[in-house]
Amino acid sequence: MLDFPRFIRRVDGVTGAVVKDGAHNVFSVYAPHGMDKGPLFHAHISGRQASQEPAQQGLQQAAALQQSQSSQQALEQAQQQTQQQEQAPKILMARP
Repeated sequence: MLDFPRFIRRVDGVTGAVVKDGAHNVFSVYAPHGMDKGPLFHAHISGRQASQEPAQQGLQQAAALQQSQSSQQALEQAQQQTQQQEQAPKILMARP
C-alpha cells in the first residue's frame, strides 16, 4: 500500500514527471494556505511502485482519502463558524 506522510491532510495539486530512466513519478501537493502561499508540502510516489499496486486497492485508498478529506473540510468549516461566532460583536442591553 502507498502511504502518504502524515502531514498531507488533503491533496490540493498533483503533478508528474518522467525521469531519465523512463520511470514516471507523481507528486502530490498539500497547500494549507493556498497554492500561491507557503508552506507547500509534497509527497512523492514512484510510478514503478504504484504500477505494482492492484487497481482495486488504489481505488479503495482513493475513496478512503476522499472521505477523509470531506470529513476534514467539514471539521474546518465548523471550526471557522465557531470562531466567527466567538469573534462577532456582542450586543448588551442595559436595564432601566
